[in-house]
Amino acid sequence: MLLPDEVSREKAAVTELLSVAVNDVIKTVSLGDNVVIYGPEPAGLYLTQVAKWLASLVITVDPIQERRELSLKLSCDFAVHPNDLNDILRREKIDVDVVFDSTPGVRGIIADAVEIIRPSGKICVFGPHHEEEKRLNLPLWQSKVDMIKIASNWQNLNVRRETGRLTLKLVKNKKVSARAMITHILPLEELPDAMRLIEKEPEKVVKALIRLG
Repeated sequence: MLLPDEVSREKAAVTELLSVAVNDVIKTVSLGDNVVIYGPEPAGLYLTQVAKWLASLVITVDPIQERRELSLKLSCDFAVHPNDLNDILRREKIDVDVVFDSTPGVRGIIADAVEIIRPSGKICVFGPHHEEEKRLNLPLWQSKVDMIKIASNWQNLNVRRETGRLTLKLVKNKKVSARAMITHILPLEELPDAMRLIEKEPEKVVKALIRLG
C-alpha cells in the first residue's frame, strides 16, 4: 500500500493503532450514541476522534490532566477525572450507550463500565487485561450488557486492507490528526533518553518516534 503524498512517514508510523480504532468504532458505535472512553492514551485519543463522527457525545476519562486537555483539543465533549465521572453523568442526565476501555490493563475498569452502561449497552475492551479479569462475575441485576468485544478480533486480511486504506484517506483529508499523537521525534542515539522520559514522566509522552537516519 503506497502512502499518499499528503501523509508523511511520521504520520504513517502511528496509523496502525488508528486503523484498529476505525474498525472498532465502525463496528460498535451507532449514530447518536453517547460514548465513554476510559484512558485517553494513544488508543483512547484515536477512539475519541473517530467516535465523534457518529456519536452524539463523547466523554474521556483519565487521571492525567495533560491527557484530558489533549482529548478536549481533539473534540471530545467532556474530559473528566475518574472520580468525577458519575457526577457528570448524573448532572447532565447522560445514558451511556457504549464504553471503550483503552487503558493498559487497569484493574476494575470493566466493572465500572458495567455500572454506568445502559441496559443492552456495549462494552469494547480495546487494550490488554489482567489474567483475573478474563472472566466476569456479575450479579443478575447487572446483566445488562449486550456485548463485550475484544478490539484485536479483526484478523480478516481484506478487512485490514480496506480499513488501512480508509485510515490513510482520513489522515490525508485531515479528518483525523495523526500528528497530534506525536509528542517527540528523536534520533536513534537518544533512544535511552526517550525510554527514561517515558518511565519517569509518562504524562509528557503520547507517541515518541525514533529516526533511524
